[in-house]
This record gives sequence, C-alpha cells and structure tokens, in this order.
Amino acid sequence: MRMSVEQPLWRALTGYRILTLLYAIGLFATAYETFPRPGIAVGYFTLLAVWTLATLPRTASAAACTKRFLTADLTIALTGILLTPIADAPARVEAGGPTLPSIWTAGSVLAFAVKGGWRWAALASTLVAVANLVERGSPPATPCTT
Repeated sequence: MRMSVEQPLWRALTGYRILTLLYAIGLFATAYETFPRPGIAVGYFTLLAVWTLATLPRTASAAACTKRFLTADLTIALTGILLTPIADAPARVEAGGPTLPSIWTAGSVLAFAVKGGWRWAALASTLVAVANLVERGSPPATPCTT
C-alpha cells in the first residue's frame, strides 16, 4: 500500500472538521438562552452536523474532495456566518461574539488549501472575510494607541 505525503493532511482535516463541529455546537449550547431566535441556530447546526458527518469521505483524499464539494462546503460555512445576526442577539454580534459556525469555517478554507494550494485558500478566505464584514456590518473597531 502506497501512502501519499498528503494523506496525513487529509486525515487531520477530517478530524478537525469533527472537533470544530462539536466546538461550534458547544458554543451555541452554552449561550442558547441568549439567542432571540434559537430555532434558526438549531436548524443550522442540524444541517451542519448532517453535512459534516455525511461528507467525511469527501475529506479523505484529494480525489474525493471535488470542486463541487468545496463550493458546497464553503457555501454552508458562509450561510452560517450570514445567519448569525438573524439568530443571535445584536449585542453579542456587536461585541464580537462567535458566528454560528465559529471555527468550523476554517476547515472549509483548509480543504481548499490542501486541495488547491494557497491560491485556492486565498479565494476561500477572502469570501469568509467578506461574509464576516457583512455579518458584523462594519470592520471591527481597533483601539487607538498613542
């Protein structure tokens, strides 16, 4: 059996996606009471869990990780970011609280990187940045230091 140099990256990506799914759900569970529309978040997390578990074979190798899968995966991540201000309390969003998918989104960008290199990752991360700016309504304020 030949093993590719990339194979450990694909295994790590698969594990990362599972762990970050659990982390994002845990973040939501601890703040559930503060969500004005928790049903939206529950619906999103149900979709995210089903998607993550159903597509584990897609992150097992370069051949299985198609452009179509990457596009759908990133779309689910971006949707979660954009749903955040609808589901979460405005004060939490303005205070810089986590988006619904939280760090799960990075797994999507990592899949782009492992599959297509830094250029693909740059494209995916730029789309995530734009979605975060839209979700927040403006760039985060940085304190002035003098």
